[in-house]
Amino acid sequence: AVALMLIALPAINLLGYLNQQMTLPAFLEPLEQWMKAAEENAAVLTEQFLNATTFGGLIINVLLMALLPAVAEELTFRGMLQRLFSSKRHASNNLATQSTPHVAIWCTAILFSAIHMQFYGFVPRMLMGALFGYMLVWTGSLWIPILMHLTNNAMAVLLYFVALRQGWDMEKVDAIGTNDT
Repeated sequence: AVALMLIALPAINLLGYLNQQMTLPAFLEPLEQWMKAAEENAAVLTEQFLNATTFGGLIINVLLMALLPAVAEELTFRGMLQRLFSSKRHASNNLATQSTPHVAIWCTAILFSAIHMQFYGFVPRMLMGALFGYMLVWTGSLWIPILMHLTNNAMAVLLYFVALRQGWDMEKVDAIGTNDT
């Protein structure tokens, strides 16, 4: 699971890059402007959190931006919502039965991505959510999606930390896997 997330990092970045190229039709320009402003605000907030060059700051960022979201979001989305979406109740006897997991996985993945309110990262986040959902179904353990989510977020925190300490260009770090590297 950890290796899969590490190997997937360039593909996630490429999908994010492609998602950022999205433009809406002219009649939706106000919506697009709002989406861009929301994205810029989120980026500023994220950079403020990640702007730590001490090891103490790194540990705090890993806890706040990797471990806590991995546990809380996976418990909520895969542990609760996916399970809720995957069971259906019979009106006659009110017993829950299992349905095929695909609808539950994809509904949960869409909600997982939408709740972040970052539209220019919607596609890669949705696909990661689906991957986490399928890994839960495949392994039967919620710990696997938690570990994958933690790996993804911790890698971002660690890369940002190393880039800041080494004076790397952050745009190059974010472009791993795109045509710009």
